[in-house]
Amino acid sequence: QMAEVCFRSILGGQRIPPDCLDGLDGWRKLGIGESWLQRNKRHRASQWRGMCQDGEQTPIWFEGCSAAADLAAEIFKLGPSGWQLRTLKEVNRDVVLEEIQALIPKLQGSYYARCGFGSAGLGLRTCIAILHLFAFDSVVLEACAVCLRLATRGCERNQVDLSEITVPMPPAKLIWDAREDRGWSFLRQSLRALIVQSGDRIPSDESLKEEPEEAWIDARAAMHLTSCILSCRDTNAVQVQMRLLREEVPEDASADWRALKALLPEALKAVEHLRESGAQLDAESDHVGEAGEALDALRELLLLSVPAAGAPAAGAPAGLT
Repeated sequence: QMAEVCFRSILGGQRIPPDCLDGLDGWRKLGIGESWLQRNKRHRASQWRGMCQDGEQTPIWFEGCSAAADLAAEIFKLGPSGWQLRTLKEVNRDVVLEEIQALIPKLQGSYYARCGFGSAGLGLRTCIAILHLFAFDSVVLEACAVCLRLATRGCERNQVDLSEITVPMPPAKLIWDAREDRGWSFLRQSLRALIVQSGDRIPSDESLKEEPEEAWIDARAAMHLTSCILSCRDTNAVQVQMRLLREEVPEDASADWRALKALLPEALKAVEHLRESGAQLDAESDHVGEAGEALDALRELLLLSVPAAGAPAAGAPAGLT
């Protein structure tokens, strides 16, 4: 709007005086109006408060943001139709593990680093992709789960973004605009990895076509994933998604929605298997002191997808497909 006012003034032969009345705000008030000026001031003040709270532009914030970008460069590639997820063979496992391990102390020690890592959802998208690629690698998977748990610790924005992000599988191109996100990806990939690390397999999951020749399975990785999922259980997106799974999957539903629906029975079996095997929760977990209580909490969350006896069917809200 300001540029249009300037151009119209110049084309009309009206030169803008070099000394604006009361500075720039005075010119804005004269050229655009008092109402717009006050709204703009409130918006700028709100943006500034948010930047201060997140530590935006501070050195540690930039470190978190830079670490997310470096990790994303190892996981994603530019294909013919846009940015896509690399295949497992194209990813350097040692580099990915090294970068995650270097990132963990930063996230553990600084709230600003967590905000930088989650900025624009880049680090969170990358971690969801890692859950998919390394579902059979307990070492990388455990480090990634710890990274996500730390990134969401005390950071509500990261909790919400993680539950709402969509990471399409190849050959579909990646989504970078948050307005196009529909969720489902985090729950699908985290539960899929949890099932694998509990000792089960998912023959119905088409994404397992690239199962590695050698697999590292460890119940500790499954317990880290349990803690990671519980960090987002109270977000609106997770609560809505679990309840939508009670209904028949719509024809236009996303691939993640359909896959998650198919995974739920296996996920419940995996939780029971972990309980029976006596898996232990990490002592540094933010959520529950004992593994049994954590698994009970996860089971309770998964049971939200089971329709109550005699419950009437309801249609899926628009915009969540």
